[in-house]
Amino acid sequence: MRPSTTPGGSPPAAKVLEARFGGAGAALTEAGRAARDARERRTDDLAMPPWRQLGPDGCARLLELLDQPVRLVVEGDGIPFPNPVGLPAPSA
Repeated sequence: MRPSTTPGGSPPAAKVLEARFGGAGAALTEAGRAARDARERRTDDLAMPPWRQLGPDGCARLLELLDQPVRLVVEGDGIPFPNPVGLPAPSA
């Protein structure tokens, strides 16, 4: 079942969200920035357990092991730079 839309084609909920948080090309509102920042903090928190388990030495070793495969993917244009997730190009 498709959601009902306004005459402009947007679901009513989208209009409410745009008004509260910004969007559709508009800058984020203060509430939108706060929501984005909270989401970023939460995803960072959820991503940390494996890194904590590896510890500093394990993280350094993982980076060392992944260096060559990552370079091959990048050289083969497998990842664009810049990219939507903000992944930096590997250093030379």
